[in-house]
Amino acid sequence: MDPSRRTFAVGAGALGVLALVASPRLLSRPKPKVARVGVIFNAPPLGDFEPKLTNPNALYFREQLIKLGWIPGSNLELLWRTWEGVRPRIASTIEDLLKRPVDVLVVFGNSVIEEARGQTRAVPIVMGASTDVVAAGLVASLARPGGNITGLTTGSATELFGKRVALLRELIPNLARIAYITSNRAGGDEEMAALLRKLDVTWIRYRVARAQEVDAVLVDAKSRRVQAALLDDSAIFSNPEPKALIHAYAQKHRIPLMQAWLFGEGQGFMAYASHGVNFIRVASYVDRILKGTKPGDLPVEQPTNYGLLVNLNAARELGLVVPPSILAQAERVYD
Repeated sequence: MDPSRRTFAVGAGALGVLALVASPRLLSRPKPKVARVGVIFNAPPLGDFEPKLTNPNALYFREQLIKLGWIPGSNLELLWRTWEGVRPRIASTIEDLLKRPVDVLVVFGNSVIEEARGQTRAVPIVMGASTDVVAAGLVASLARPGGNITGLTTGSATELFGKRVALLRELIPNLARIAYITSNRAGGDEEMAALLRKLDVTWIRYRVARAQEVDAVLVDAKSRRVQAALLDDSAIFSNPEPKALIHAYAQKHRIPLMQAWLFGEGQGFMAYASHGVNFIRVASYVDRILKGTKPGDLPVEQPTNYGLLVNLNAARELGLVVPPSILAQAERVYD
């Protein structure tokens, strides 16, 4: 073959490749879709940017998504939000995310779930923590929730309440009166009151909007001779700062406090909660929904086990001796 002709052929081939690469049709090819997930915590401000992310549960959630192939900054955008325990902010926070828009909403606590459902029946909602979801009308059933909501539930609030009171009775055999502190709307009170009657225990129910209000609540409870206090599963009690604050109040007023959320060292006296509510499972729900599964077809998961934590340092400060029967049930003992 004539060298000049070979040179021409190679040059023509190269030009063809360049023309192909520069084809407007190829240049205009849409980029792969980036999934957008909104996550609403009740926590200290998280900020919009990954470097500001310090909440350990949020980190677990993001790490699990990465393991499942969802890479922030590549095929995933995570929008972190918090309502910081201020209830009026829940609605505006959800509204802001829906305007983005997001492909999935991840929310925690019945009040936030209810508000999210009220604002959208189209965007999938994954519950990170919830109670009595069927009775509350959030889903049709655990097996087939229907609609746009699925996720994790901590089970029956009344059953958990009963177990926590029973543990307090083991600690204080003559227990006759407790304070029950919640930020949720009244609900399940009749069942809880009936359970307390069986245990021969009376209660004083307090509703608070912020963790800081617990101080005044415990002052009043002390004046009414309560022997112990119990926090419910309200989201405002779920993060390190409010837990540490409430623990300090309880120790100051010398009231044994049973918490519904697991706590870190120095942030509580006793806590009993489900380990079924974890951020790895939440990430699994998000993954399946983003891959095309309808939320209404994903069964709501119930707790697989519960954990009791006991802080012996706090017990000593209260002048209490934790009996061996409780220590034997404890998953972890802080000393």
